[in-house]
Amino acid sequence: MNGAFPRDGWLLLFPPLFWAINTVVGRALAGHFPPIALSLGRWSLAFLFLLPFALGAMRGQGSVLRQHWRAMLALSLLGVGLYNSLLYTALITSQPVNVLLIGATAPSFVLLAEAALARRLPDWRAVLATLLSIGGVLAVGTGGSLANLAHLQFAEGDLVMIVATLVWAAYTLVLKRARPPMPMAPLLLVQIGVGAALLVPAFLVEWLVFQPVMRLDGQVAASLLYVAIFPSILAYLCWDRGVAAAGAQVAVVLANLTPILAALLAWLFLGEAIGPQHLVAAAMIFTAIRLATTAPKEALAS
Repeated sequence: MNGAFPRDGWLLLFPPLFWAINTVVGRALAGHFPPIALSLGRWSLAFLFLLPFALGAMRGQGSVLRQHWRAMLALSLLGVGLYNSLLYTALITSQPVNVLLIGATAPSFVLLAEAALARRLPDWRAVLATLLSIGGVLAVGTGGSLANLAHLQFAEGDLVMIVATLVWAAYTLVLKRARPPMPMAPLLLVQIGVGAALLVPAFLVEWLVFQPVMRLDGQVAASLLYVAIFPSILAYLCWDRGVAAAGAQVAVVLANLTPILAALLAWLFLGEAIGPQHLVAAAMIFTAIRLATTAPKEALAS
């Protein structure tokens, strides 16, 4: 990149902030609003907000949807239906910084999975990045003490977030290898609509079987509006424009701000402690992501 930082590149600063606030909101609503209901409410509202802007671009996309319906279904199930529901579930028992640090290991696992699908040995950067990512997760699980490794115990939410991270890695692989050839707005609209529809049975089970506390007041309504607009729509739009202007490697590096911002916000507004294990994990995972983003192009080829 030559000269000044591209104007639209600064848009990449907004998604990490929006995502960090999303985790803090999810943590704040734990015990007041159930995770599946939060996910369904988020995506249903996001669909309604996006519909007027994306509906025109949907014209003429019917043949693409029919041809690529399997990929679209997978993207909707993984990215909208499962990932965010698991994330909100994890936040019931885990700190936002734990959740985001574990989630930050996804790029390393994507590199290994791509190597396996291509039936080749992974690049050394991918191997080292994955080992560092696992080390970062272990730092969170052990509280930063090697003495705790023998009787390692993750919080329930940490384990849920590990599953969510694998789901996101699978979503990323589908998006990279089988993305339907559609403009971003209609692609996002269909993903959200189908994903929200897939959440309805899970929501009914959550509501009828588990009968969770579901308090709808001003705080919950404001939270739903926030998660429906900022991390669901605006973050994607800023990310798309920013990546086009500044490149994917810059985007991934700036995305590393998300756990840092979440830790600061959780400390300020929720009183969550930031321990040395979080600093160790952050250093290891950020190094892993840096390695992942500097892997040679042939290591990323499908």
